[in-house]
Amino acid sequence: MLRDLFPNVQLVQSGINQVGFYYDCLFPQPVTETLLPLIEERLWQLCKNPPAIQEMHMMRENAVHFFQHHGQSFHAQLAENAEENIVELIRMADFYDLYAETEIPDPTVIRAVKILSFSEKEIYNASFGKLRVIRLFGAAFLQRDEMKVFLKKWTRHKKNQHVHLGQEMELFLPAGISSWVWLPRGESLRAAVLKWCENGYAANGYQKIGMTGLLPLEHFSFKPSVEKKIREQSWIVEKEEEEYVLPSTQLSSAFFAASALCSFPLRFFESEKRFSPAASDQLDGLLKSQTCEMSNAYLFCLTEQVLHELISSLQFIEETVKVFGFEAQWYLYPKAEKNAAAKKQWPQAIAFLHEALKFCHLNYQVEEAFSSWRGPRIEVKLFDSLNRQWKGPQLEFDLFSAESFALASQAKGLQSTPWVIRWTALGSTERWIALLIEQNEGRLPFWLAPEQVRIFPIGEKVIEYAKKIQVLMLNQNLRVAIDKRQHPLAEKIYDATRQRVPYLVIVGDKEERENRLTVRSFDDKTAKTDVEIKDFLALLSKENLFDQQNADDKEH
Repeated sequence: MLRDLFPNVQLVQSGINQVGFYYDCLFPQPVTETLLPLIEERLWQLCKNPPAIQEMHMMRENAVHFFQHHGQSFHAQLAENAEENIVELIRMADFYDLYAETEIPDPTVIRAVKILSFSEKEIYNASFGKLRVIRLFGAAFLQRDEMKVFLKKWTRHKKNQHVHLGQEMELFLPAGISSWVWLPRGESLRAAVLKWCENGYAANGYQKIGMTGLLPLEHFSFKPSVEKKIREQSWIVEKEEEEYVLPSTQLSSAFFAASALCSFPLRFFESEKRFSPAASDQLDGLLKSQTCEMSNAYLFCLTEQVLHELISSLQFIEETVKVFGFEAQWYLYPKAEKNAAAKKQWPQAIAFLHEALKFCHLNYQVEEAFSSWRGPRIEVKLFDSLNRQWKGPQLEFDLFSAESFALASQAKGLQSTPWVIRWTALGSTERWIALLIEQNEGRLPFWLAPEQVRIFPIGEKVIEYAKKIQVLMLNQNLRVAIDKRQHPLAEKIYDATRQRVPYLVIVGDKEERENRLTVRSFDDKTAKTDVEIKDFLALLSKENLFDQQNADDKEH
């Protein structure tokens, strides 16, 4: 289709995601978004009157020569680097492309198509390195009404993207590909999110541990079948003929601590930095980043303790998802890879997960499409405004670590070998915050807002009164600031509104004289005058979920 309109265009690569499809191209001449209607119309004509679609198979060398002959050097490089000797192609009239799907789609069922964006993007592919391309991104629909509904969501989604809102709210700034600088307000938000999570861990009997430096690799005992995998997926440093490893998904400091204590059940949690390699063109702000922070819980327990511990963990995960207001879908992944760890324990671990999920009355789907080598797991996928699913909380039997722990225990002469379970109530903290920002359009719940109240003294004479009010709020563990800038009040209110501060308090001579406040909330633009201080403090305490969480902990 593109080559019909632009005969000299270089087609680089294509793909699909949860929203639609994309194609990366190199145009020989400057192009702008004014061409979108032309491209869209041609695409729609092809959908209405599609040419015959043919699947082709070629020897890798023949496919390379074929694409070179047709002037598509990038496709030739992709074919040359294909893993298989036989390369699959798809043909539509005079158009040829690489094709790796198992089933050829039917374009006749498409009733509407829309090009959503036309942007310059830097990509990386091992076949041809870094490139700056034009990416056409679009979506196809089975019904025109479906497209209309989607476009309304798409417009709202673009307006409320976390990358835009996060910078407007002064939470974070981009600092290169997959790197973000968290500003003080953003750090405050991260701290509040992690506080909820860690309070919940502590209430369930988990103790915090930490790690400084690297783990000695000799401490871990591996079967030969998994040692190669560990070495491929870990960052290993050699120093003075000793090997050390950076804590990771496979090797945690919690395992190190448990092997030293060996008294079950053991419950730990820690905050860990994780690195997940991903192609730069597949990254999506904080939703899909190469680095993230995770607050992980680790459980070491005996067989008779497993079910009770699983139920307790799942109940806290469910509570967390509901408290933060997410829509979610629960999944159980029972399938083991060919070289999975401790295969004899898999059936019992799967049975435990089924029983715990049913006890908690959680609706879940069994997903057989993906396998694991570490152990069966539960994942909670969170929905965004476009109905896409993102990985969130997770609970997993770590049979690999249990197997390794057994070897270490035997070496120490210990009889009891525990089950090892890893879980997180949030998943990636950064992704959690990104989804939270988008679903609330930046209007964070009061108890999470990085700045909950901002006070505006009208004139220098009432600054001391403003400070008095601030101290009362700080004593309630509220996050409050005073705006002392000599700017017009309207400008200062605009700044606070842009940053989504939940409550604005205005104090002047009248408020000081009567020992009262004028209060304006983000949701209600009408200011309320003559508000008594004690009444306002009581309102804030009621909205502060941390006060309720602390009260619940004391009851328990």
